[in-house]
Order: sequence, then structure tokens, then C-alpha cells
Amino acid sequence: MRLNFWSVRFGLGILFFAFASISHAVDLSWKGKYRFEGLSLQNPDLGDGRREKSYILNHLILEPKIVPTDGVVINGRFDIMNNENYPASQVGQVLGGPVTAANSGCSSNRPGADCSRTTRRTMADDTLRVTQLYLHWLNEQSSLVIGRAPIQFGLGMTYNPGLGDFDHWLETRGLVAYKIVMGNLSITPMYSKLYEGQLIGEEDMTQFLIQLQYDNPDTDLSMGVMYDVRNAPKWANDPPFGAGAYGGTGASISTDSGWNTRLLSVFVKKRTETFSFGMEGGFLSGSTGVNTSTGAGVGVESFGLATETEYKPLDSKWSWSLKAGLAGGDNINSPEKHDAFFFNRNYDIAFLMFNHHLGGWNATGSRAFVGERGITNLNAKEHLNSVDSDTVTNTMYIAPGFRQRLGEKWSWTGRFVYANLQEVQAPSASRDLGIEVDFGVQFRPHENVNWVTEIGALFPGTGWSNSGTPGIPATAPLQNAYGLQTRAAFSF
Repeated sequence: MRLNFWSVRFGLGILFFAFASISHAVDLSWKGKYRFEGLSLQNPDLGDGRREKSYILNHLILEPKIVPTDGVVINGRFDIMNNENYPASQVGQVLGGPVTAANSGCSSNRPGADCSRTTRRTMADDTLRVTQLYLHWLNEQSSLVIGRAPIQFGLGMTYNPGLGDFDHWLETRGLVAYKIVMGNLSITPMYSKLYEGQLIGEEDMTQFLIQLQYDNPDTDLSMGVMYDVRNAPKWANDPPFGAGAYGGTGASISTDSGWNTRLLSVFVKKRTETFSFGMEGGFLSGSTGVNTSTGAGVGVESFGLATETEYKPLDSKWSWSLKAGLAGGDNINSPEKHDAFFFNRNYDIAFLMFNHHLGGWNATGSRAFVGERGITNLNAKEHLNSVDSDTVTNTMYIAPGFRQRLGEKWSWTGRFVYANLQEVQAPSASRDLGIEVDFGVQFRPHENVNWVTEIGALFPGTGWSNSGTPGIPATAPLQNAYGLQTRAAFSF
């Protein structure tokens, strides 16, 4: 990292004199959210029907806001009861965890009364995590953000900070952003650090983003463009590589070049009294800093598209929706180019598919990127031992749905999802992922209380089966998967 010494002194001087002139009055307020979730999923491996995944999560979010003077806001966020298997997330702690001797600081052979899983009388403690802290300086026609802050864009297909009641994943950056507003148009350049190496070296992983957005509240029309350049030098480059990841079997990290990609995202949203439509597309290209087994450099070239439509007749209790889109999948026959596009994990199209890891092998090609940590075999069933950590990738999908209000506090929903693979991940595999049917009931006794219970059934297509490819476990005959979950969020 190289910074001009006098430039730093000049910038700090401006900040000093600016803050010296502002008032010392301070206002402190809090908001937050508590939620619990329970899930039972029968037959996640789509095999013999004897496996079950079940857990209960709970999580607390506290968000302080400090206003030292007019126009200056310092935002923070604390996450309480976190999950050690998913760091830098908001998944929440499993009821009953953490319980291992390692994370409770206990001896393994003589753990003692409060450390033994069997004889303990109290639970192991947990760590409070600070996940956001940033300054927001607002002016009449502009604003400045400095610190670790969330990023949001469009429908949330690519940049999604997890603001929904039951979102589990965060989208934050250590950044400096300056937003300029000109009527309904705004432009926001952002400089972000993804990783800070040695302070005197050049090991930083950086990201430069520029967002151009148009918002017209009178016509309920929004549209925007985000251009994202991400760089990592060869000394710090560490993407997933090898079988099922960049470069395929025998791949290695390049000693000559690093990561250099460009992501162009566009979106449009329009709403009327009875109809709404939204669309977001992403185009990813560049180089990964990975070499194939033959020494060829591995590039990326992929595309993703998400559309959302809703129709709600006036004075009707019914509304109808449609989600449809596609995400590129990797062609296993061209290891020098990676074609897969990954949606943000907060963007869900179904209860089970592309949300929970399913099947006995790496059918969609996602496990090297969002599978369980430390499991090198991508076809191992240990990847099923996870929360909803899968993502939309390598598919074309269509998901019509409905909602009916049953009163002021109750409503019920239904959704039908059909999906196909874009690219098969084994020579003998097929593209059909099958059909999923989901139903849910929502209870909202108060605007700050949201309780949702859902059931889902997946009738898998032959794309989840893989009989006939050496080295990959066969999954035949396929069996249906069934899920039940209930979740409640309390905002304050």
C-alpha cells in the first residue's frame, strides 16, 4: 500500500478543522432485532429417506446510532449468539451450541463439571461480534461514508446486506464512499479494502465500485448501474481452485498474476397501484490468477439474471407473483474458463432448492464456493450438515406464487418452483432438477412482529442423480425431500 505522506496530513487537517467547528451535543439511539428459527428437513440427500437435518437457531442484533452533531451519524452493529461455523454472518447460534471442548476452553479427557457435554450444568459462553461501524456525513446534495458499511443494489441478486427478517448473510466492506445527488439522479464512487496485507507492502485486495442510480418517487421508478473492479495481487490471491472450482483437477495458484475481475450490474424497478416489476442482470469477466494443470490461465465469463413480477388487484385479498431467471453454470470441459455465476445467498427462490445443500454429490457445482469449510471431497454428504448456505447458480428457474390475506394479522402463501441445470457437472448427469412446492402461513400481530411457518416438498428430477460416472457416488433411485420450518422475528 502506497500513500503520499503529505496527502495524509492534509486530509487529516481538513477533518480536524471540520470537526472542531461542529457542536458537541450527542444523541444516542438503539434499534435491533431478535429472532429464532426451527427447521426439520427429511431426506436432504434425496437417497434412502433415512436422513434428517434439524436445528433451532436464535440470534440478537443491536444497532446503535450516535449523532454527535447535525448531519453526522455514527452507525454500529453488534451481533450476539453467533455461529462459529459461519463467521462474519448473521446465521445465529444453534440451540445447544457451542458444545465442543475446544471452544469452551476445556480439557478433552477431564473436562470437568461445567465443560463436559454429558454432565455440564451451564452452556459455553459466546462471543459478541462487531460487524459494522461507519460514519455517515450528510450534506444537502451529498453524503460521505467511511468505515465498515453494508452495500445494497437493485433486487439484491448480487449485493445484498441481509436486511430481511430472516436473512442469514452479510454484505459489508471496509470502504470510503461519496454520494453526489442531483435531483433524482445520484452517483456514488466507492473505494473498498477486502484485505489489508502488510502496511508497507503491496498485498492489499481492493475493490473500486461506482454506482449510478435514478430514483423517481412520483412515478415509482428506479434504475441503476453498478461497475465493480476487484483486484488481488499474486502474493495474496487465494480463490478456491482444483476439482469443482477454478481450473479443475490439477489447478494451481499462479505465481505470475493475481485476481482481476469486472462485474457490471444493472437493474430496473417499476411499481403501479396494482402491478410491480423488477429486473437485475450481472455480467462478470476477468482473470482469476489460477492456472490449469496444463499451465493455461483461468478466466471468468458469466452472466446472471433475476426478474420479479407481482400483480395485486385493487380491493382484493389475493396477489400473484412470478420469479424467473437464470445463473450461468460452469462447463466442465473447458477448465480454462469458468462460466458459473453466483447469486447472493440472501436471494432465495425456494425453501429447499438453492437454499439447502441437497443430494449425494456436487450436482450444481456450488460446493467449492459455498460448501462446508474443511471438507475437500465435494461429493461428501458432510456438506448436508449445514444451514441454508447454498446459493442460486447453474440454473434456469421459474417460480410462480400467490398470497392471500386472511385478515388483518394472517395470510398464507404458495409457490411452485421448476428448475433446470445450465451445465451438468458429470458426463452421465442430466439437467432436470425437478419441481418444488412450498406453502406458508404468516402471522403479524404487530408491525414489529413477524412469524412465518413454511412447509416444502421437492420432487427431484434426474439432475440430482449421478449413476455411471466413476469416482462419484450414484444416487438412484431418487427419493422426495420434505421440510418444515417456523421462524419469528421481533424488531425494536
